[in-house]
Amino acid sequence: EGKATTYRGHDGARKIWRQDRGEAWERLTNRPQEFRDLGESVLALGHIDLTARATGIEFSQEVGEVFDLRAGKIVRIRDFLTHAEAIEAAGLRE
Repeated sequence: EGKATTYRGHDGARKIWRQDRGEAWERLTNRPQEFRDLGESVLALGHIDLTARATGIEFSQEVGEVFDLRAGKIVRIRDFLTHAEAIEAAGLRE
């Protein structure tokens, strides 16, 4: 299991966006499919489609995110490689 990386504030958000959209990917498309309002958080489930710049290899990955909110603002985003992991992290069961 990999170690989580923390990015803080607007500068951190810009840095992770540049890394995700960076030189490794020719194409990166996030396809959200479902959002669940959980009060203090929002669960987002979808897929991400990627094409590697160097090899041209394409793949699609199931993804989930949990957005934690405070006073109507996002204070933390947690990313997961499966819907099941995101659902569990949000404190739900399927």
